[in-house]
Amino acid sequence: MNKLFKLRIDKMISLRTLSFQTNINVVSLSDFQRNKKLPNEIELQKLNNVFDNQLSMDDFYIDNEVIKTDNAFSEAYKLIYAQRDKKRNGFVKCPLCGKKLHYSFSDYNNHCMAKCETENCLCWIQ
Repeated sequence: MNKLFKLRIDKMISLRTLSFQTNINVVSLSDFQRNKKLPNEIELQKLNNVFDNQLSMDDFYIDNEVIKTDNAFSEAYKLIYAQRDKKRNGFVKCPLCGKKLHYSFSDYNNHCMAKCETENCLCWIQ
């Protein structure tokens, strides 16, 4: 858990509320929190205005594993949704590990669930 997340939770501030308070979009705030992106100096100052100057650039870093997993998820999502009208259940090659990523679309609400056969790999339920 990075410091921004801890401060936000301690103050009970949602990402949306923090976005309004700082005028930083929610996606960027989420990326800072998940170590996908570094804030610039202006964004850091805006965050420090909310959190009483408790943050420094040393509190942020880029986690390449998070980026790699997010990119694999996006690729898998595209592959599976390209099949939606043809095949309600099946598998595609997992972009993260190369094994089978099994998927199924709900007949009730058309949501998708998917799980890679590799343990601790891609898995989601909408």
